[in-house]
Amino acid sequence: MISISPLIKIYLHREPVDMRKSYDGLFGIVKNDLAMDVRNGGLFMFINLRRNRVKVMYWDKDGIAIWQKRLERGTLQHPQPSSDAKASLNIKRPDLYFLGVDFVIPLAMEFISLD
Repeated sequence: MISISPLIKIYLHREPVDMRKSYDGLFGIVKNDLAMDVRNGGLFMFINLRRNRVKVMYWDKDGIAIWQKRLERGTLQHPQPSSDAKASLNIKRPDLYFLGVDFVIPLAMEFISLD
């Protein structure tokens, strides 16, 4: 299991992503769609259309790394912010999110405007 500090910013791409994309394709999404750079920190999360796969891209000291998970049962939540502004996802318990746990408490996820 991956251990993530709640202090790390997690940026969720709003649209489903083709999971065949790898380093260059996901880096392009971060650069073009989010107007950000992976090398500046944070986790960049991409979910497929069926919401049973997630890829997380991040800068790991000396290079870009991708972590991937496929759920055998259930789906991941893919919340949408209410505005068109870029937003980061503040997950209070990222460890539970990556296990595919559905949050029952509405405050478990919130969007923070980047503008």
